[in-house]
Amino acid sequence: MFLPKRIALIVLAWFIFNNAYAQPAAQVNVLTFSVKPLLPADVNSWTTIPAAIILVVQAGPQSNGLVKPVFTIKQSGSKVCGNTSAATNAISITPTHNFTTGEVIGSLSNCPKLKAGSYTLCVQFFNEDNREVSKEICKEFRVDDQVQNAFCNPPQNIGPADRKIFTENEFLIPKTFTWAPFVTSNRAIVIYRLTVWEIEEGQGEAQAMYDNFPVLQEDVQGITRYTAKPSTWERRNATYVWRVEALDREGKPICKANASSPTQFSFLFRDNDQPADSTITEDENICCKDSIKNVSKTITVVGTSLNIVQNFTLSPNNITKINAEIAFVSESTSDTSCRSCAVNEAAVWKFISMNKAIWNSGLPNNASPNNASGTYPAQNIIWFCNAQGNLKFDLKIALPGIPSTSCKRKGKLGIRYKFTDADCRTCEQYIIYDYTIN
Repeated sequence: MFLPKRIALIVLAWFIFNNAYAQPAAQVNVLTFSVKPLLPADVNSWTTIPAAIILVVQAGPQSNGLVKPVFTIKQSGSKVCGNTSAATNAISITPTHNFTTGEVIGSLSNCPKLKAGSYTLCVQFFNEDNREVSKEICKEFRVDDQVQNAFCNPPQNIGPADRKIFTENEFLIPKTFTWAPFVTSNRAIVIYRLTVWEIEEGQGEAQAMYDNFPVLQEDVQGITRYTAKPSTWERRNATYVWRVEALDREGKPICKANASSPTQFSFLFRDNDQPADSTITEDENICCKDSIKNVSKTITVVGTSLNIVQNFTLSPNNITKINAEIAFVSESTSDTSCRSCAVNEAAVWKFISMNKAIWNSGLPNNASPNNASGTYPAQNIIWFCNAQGNLKFDLKIALPGIPSTSCKRKGKLGIRYKFTDADCRTCEQYIIYDYTIN
C-alpha cells in the first residue's frame, strides 16, 4: 500500500503545480513584440520615433483580462531600469491590446540616459495577485554615439535666399537670417549657432567655411531667426556664405546631421559716378577709387612665428585707417613630429608683437596685440594714420609649436588688408602667403 500512496501524492503535487504555475502562463499570449534595432540614448525620446516599440497581446481563455505589465531594460542580464508588478496597476487586455510606445515608456519612467552599448527590452505579465501569467520575452536593441543621425532633420536656411544680392540701397537695412527649425527625437533645448564667412577670391564655399575666420557667429536659443546690424558688414563688394548648426546646452552637436546646407549672399555697390543702368559684376570693387599696388612680399619662419614683410604703394588719397586681418589658414602636415601642442594655444594663427606699419621709410607705427607674457594675441590689428605713398608692413604671426627639427610643414595664410581713405571709402587687398617649415 505504501508505493501506490506515494505515487498518488506525487501525481497530486504535479497536478497542483501545473494548475498553480503552468496554467497562468497561458493567460496572456504575446502576438507581436518588436523593438527598433537602433534607438536614442534618451528613453523618453522614443515616443517621437514611429514604431519604436510594437507590442500586441491577447488575453487567454482562462483570463479575466486584467493584468499588470512589467517592462525592463537590461544590459548583460542586469536590470538598468523598469517597473515592478507590485507598483503597477492592472489594465484590461480583453480581448487584445496594442501597447503604444508611450505606454511602455510610461512604465519605464525615470530611466537614465543610456550609454553606448547593447541592451534588451523585456516584457512580462502578472495577474492582480502578482503571480506570473506569461513568460518573460526580451528583444535586443543598441544605442551608439551616432544613433541620433537616423532621427534628425537639420535646420533649413530660408533667408537671405541663396545667391541673394543686396544693393547699395539695401545696405543700411538690418539683415535678418531665418531658418526652418531643427527636428529631432531628442527633446533637449536646441541652441542655434549662426555663422557667416566671407568667401575670398578663388575660394569655394567649403574652403571658406573650413579655413576662414567667421565674420559673424551668434548663438540663439529656441528661436529660428537672428537680425544682424548694418555695422556687421563693410561697405564694399563682397560675397558671404552662412549656415546654422543645432547644438545642445554644452555647445555640442545634437547629432551628426545638425547643420543646414550653406547659402550665399552678396553686397554689390555702384560707383556714384556710374550711370544707374550700367552693368555691374560681382567681382568689381568699383566703390574704391584709390590705387593700391602690391609691390613685394617676403615670408620667413623664425622659431614658432611667421614673419611677413609686405609693401604697398597707395595713391592718390590719404589713408586714415589701416586694418590687417588674418582671414584664412590652411596647413598640410603629414609628419607626426609636427603634431604637438603650442606653448600658448590661444596665440596660434594670431598676430603677436611687434607689428609695424611704416609710411615712406619714416618712423614705425607699432601695434602690439599682446603684452610681454603673450596673453593677448589678436586676429585683427588697426592703425590710424593720415598718409599716402609707400607703405611697409612688418608682421609677426604665431604658428603651432614645432617639437623637433625634423618637422616638415607647409601651409597658406591669407591676410585681408583694408584701407579707409579720407572720404570714408574702404578698399582692400587680399593676399595669400605660402610658407614652408623644414
